[in-house]
Amino acid sequence: MKKGNNLTRLLAAGPGDSDQITAAMSFDEIRRVLCNAFTAAFPNTKGDIWDVYPDHCIISDGNGNLFEVPYTIDENGKVVTGDMAKVRKQVDYIAIPAASHLLSAAGNKDNPDYGYKWHIRILEPGPD
Repeated sequence: MKKGNNLTRLLAAGPGDSDQITAAMSFDEIRRVLCNAFTAAFPNTKGDIWDVYPDHCIISDGNGNLFEVPYTIDENGKVVTGDMAKVRKQVDYIAIPAASHLLSAAGNKDNPDYGYKWHIRILEPGPD
């Protein structure tokens, strides 16, 4: 698989509302249909489907390259894919808010304002 391959040759789709068919299918069913389409189009490739999203999937070519492939599925379960683009996996670590723990309500239980103030303990200081 190379960047720029047009995978629309996989299967010709008929008329229909692909949003309805993909909404009615589980991601496992969508993955199976995509897998069958890619296997038929590239029978000698040892690639795999890494991730499936509502409108695209991430596939591997078996040689360490990843590609994003947009797809639609018609009401007959036929797959139409768009041009794939080579991608790389990226993980972003972001700061999380400070962690705290509510200990107990402050004040006298007989006071009508009881429960509006609380004792808290900051477990991990950080940005809010």
